[in-house]
Amino acid sequence: MPHDARSSIHEYLEVALSLPFPTYLQYIFPLDYRTHVLYTYLCKYVHRAQWVMGKTRWQQLDATVTAIQKQWGMGAIQKGWQHEQAYSQPATPIGVPRLDTLLGIGGLPEGHLTELIGRGTAGHLTLALSAMHQAQLHKRHVAYIDLSRSIDLDYMAQCGVDFDSLIVMRPDNAEQVFRCIRELSTAGVGAIVLDRANDLLVEFAGDQRLSRYLRNLRSVVNPTHCALILLTDLVGANYPDPVLPNYVSVRVLCEHQRWHYRRQSVTGYTSRITILKNKFAPSGRTLPVRFSFERRKK
Repeated sequence: MPHDARSSIHEYLEVALSLPFPTYLQYIFPLDYRTHVLYTYLCKYVHRAQWVMGKTRWQQLDATVTAIQKQWGMGAIQKGWQHEQAYSQPATPIGVPRLDTLLGIGGLPEGHLTELIGRGTAGHLTLALSAMHQAQLHKRHVAYIDLSRSIDLDYMAQCGVDFDSLIVMRPDNAEQVFRCIRELSTAGVGAIVLDRANDLLVEFAGDQRLSRYLRNLRSVVNPTHCALILLTDLVGANYPDPVLPNYVSVRVLCEHQRWHYRRQSVTGYTSRITILKNKFAPSGRTLPVRFSFERRKK
């Protein structure tokens, strides 16, 4: 029994024994007997009160944890037994077995935001299109939000994307982008690729609304089985915006290393893939990945 509870029982016992007690009953109920009965009753009362208070506090804590998970996702806060379920996070494979293994969950997390970063011909677009192809193999529709108005349908077909289950959208502004993502993710789309996410960030430069939009976007996508993939094209030496990394669960950097030739024709290239951030496995790992320009079979 805790020291505080024991002290409280002795205080109550002293007060009870100090109360007037009929003289003729003192012979029937001696002081030792009265002390024993009162002590037993007080112990049961205190134990019961502690159990009720503890249960009420646990219910309040449980409700708080549930509310946080509902708004911010399971990764924001977890109970002890839920930590074992972290590795059962559903994922959309990229189609590169070694990279899927490196991510810890077998691909890009569903219900989360993933950022693929790179320059031209670094492989980040190819990885996104490959993930779309893998989602289609599981009988799911995919969507491509073309902000740059430069979608290459031939290259998408080369990466195995099936146009029959592909949705292409070209919103005019950031408001439409967030609305499209919200509606598509809740409609059951398996993967959404947002092209040139840094162009979207430029529109919100110095605006407090960006953080609010990203928080709302994360809370909308989290209860779904949609893998939201944001493509960031690096321009110059600096990262375009420091806000987005705070709201993504996985960040992957693709860096072009070398070209591959067959006779005088370019057949592909190799890029170094670095896991900059990963909520489901250790980050900081690197992996060389070879990309081929050969058409993938559907």
